[in-house]
Amino acid sequence: MTSNNMYRVGDFVYFEVAAASPYHIRKIEELNKTPTGAVEAKVVCFYRRRDLSPNLIQLADKHQKLGTCGDDTQPDILHQIHHRELFLSRHLETLPATHIRGKCTVTLHTETEPYHIYLTKDDTFFFQLVYDPLQKTLQADQGSIREGPQYQAEIEPYHPCLEYSADESIHEQLLWRPDNNLTPSDLDSYLLLIRSLATLGRSFYPPHILRQPNLTMSAAAAARDTTHQFALDTLHSANYNISQALQMLAPRGQPILKLDEMEQWSASEGNLFEEALEKYGKCFYEIQNDFLPWKYPKSLVEFYYMWKTTDHYVQQKRMKAIEAEHHLKQVYIPNYNKPNPAVLYPVTSDSGSSASGCEGCPNLTSTMWYALGPSHSPLKVCVDCWNYWKRYGDLKSTSLLDKVSEPISSNLTSASSSDSKTMGVSKTNISITELQARKNSSTVSTDHSTKSNDLGVNNSNAYMLASKVRTSVSFHFVASVTLRIARRLCVTSNPRRRARQPFKRLTFLTDFHNDTLPLLTKLTPAESHKLTQRFRNISSVNKCKSPGVSLHSLVSRLHKTKCRSSNGVETVFTGEPLSMTTEK
Repeated sequence: MTSNNMYRVGDFVYFEVAAASPYHIRKIEELNKTPTGAVEAKVVCFYRRRDLSPNLIQLADKHQKLGTCGDDTQPDILHQIHHRELFLSRHLETLPATHIRGKCTVTLHTETEPYHIYLTKDDTFFFQLVYDPLQKTLQADQGSIREGPQYQAEIEPYHPCLEYSADESIHEQLLWRPDNNLTPSDLDSYLLLIRSLATLGRSFYPPHILRQPNLTMSAAAAARDTTHQFALDTLHSANYNISQALQMLAPRGQPILKLDEMEQWSASEGNLFEEALEKYGKCFYEIQNDFLPWKYPKSLVEFYYMWKTTDHYVQQKRMKAIEAEHHLKQVYIPNYNKPNPAVLYPVTSDSGSSASGCEGCPNLTSTMWYALGPSHSPLKVCVDCWNYWKRYGDLKSTSLLDKVSEPISSNLTSASSSDSKTMGVSKTNISITELQARKNSSTVSTDHSTKSNDLGVNNSNAYMLASKVRTSVSFHFVASVTLRIARRLCVTSNPRRRARQPFKRLTFLTDFHNDTLPLLTKLTPAESHKLTQRFRNISSVNKCKSPGVSLHSLVSRLHKTKCRSSNGVETVFTGEPLSMTTEK
């Protein structure tokens, strides 16, 4: 057994949830053996930058200034530093121990260390912030140093004291005089009477009767330190006169109750405190923020130390000790040697070379190629880049898709703009909307262990990968006025089918101009103006359905002539009434 395959409680390890996805980084909290003999690990989750939304990433960069490590920092170095950053969470998972794939190191980053120091060590990560996967929030794991003049105290100018008194007793509050005339037996008798009064007072207090119905529990509650301290303070205020102190504690025959935190808290609040203590430990400020915001930290601390004296805490501690005896302290996990389904079969050539090369490095040869996503995906990486991607969640260098994503988008926009002038294609709707939707659809889900990302790549490459896998181009076709007229005059060419190939130039436009120009040139300027104005008025009636009008009817209302259409048939226009056709 080697030490690399022996995993203990407290180790940071890689977990493989899916074969085609990067490793998940976890910290082992417990190792339990199930009745079936399998070993399960209770782990603390760490999240990568790829698991957070863009807004949270910007907030993290603004907080820790990671995005500005230095003006001279190379983009590739900054890209690799982002791979080493993790976010701690309070979320716990239970995973099979057989899914462990190796060890790593996770440290809390300090402000005195540079970020590039983590690149010198393999399998080394750092974290600074705590991520809540349920609330989608980030918070600092430790207090930060407040620097700057806005955090400095304003010191007033010195004013010398005109009068100085050597007697400093006026600045103090006397709580007890040891040189009083009471003997220890007198104090014990006095405290016994006070405990009796406190027990009697609790018998008349309805909330206490419901929680502690018997006399024994009431007497135990009355014997706690809160009752004794209240009795001694009252005796001091009565100038150590026991009779006067008893009258002050029981005016008009009704005892005064002094309740502690154990009695002021309800049962539901106690259950919430135990649940919060199980999750956060003794982080009382976090317990207050997430579970008990109506309680003060002072009240939480006092209740905690009083709760530790109860029988419930003793029983709970005893049960945990019994469970700890059955917990495993270490487990041996052999190396995982099963074939990975992400391997591309067969290799493109005998030497393992590929014409497209690796997406993460310029290598054209590799002993084995892996696919980022489905096996038919054109995105493939070599063995070294695959191992780096599995451990750090991204490619070592900026991938080819990230480098050419902006030029491709600009080329699509320019191409659609040039074609829209001749075909009426809307340049603002060509495939960019769908690609952006694909990018948004690849956002990481709330639960990291059940994240639905079939491609398994980071979100920056998701929409380019989707466009590369799908060969068809989605677009929104808007026919121009010229094309709508061509649908009526050039019926044999079937221009409607041309919409299925929007980037192919229409060959029938030349024939259309040759057919229609002789007809339109015979119209007078006034008739041409009326024709244009009439067509615009009819086309603007309903923009949703894009109404069109028959050119034959328009011309027949303005000018009667003979012409020859594109199919060679001579047509004589007659004065037929104007007819309209509406395209759906």
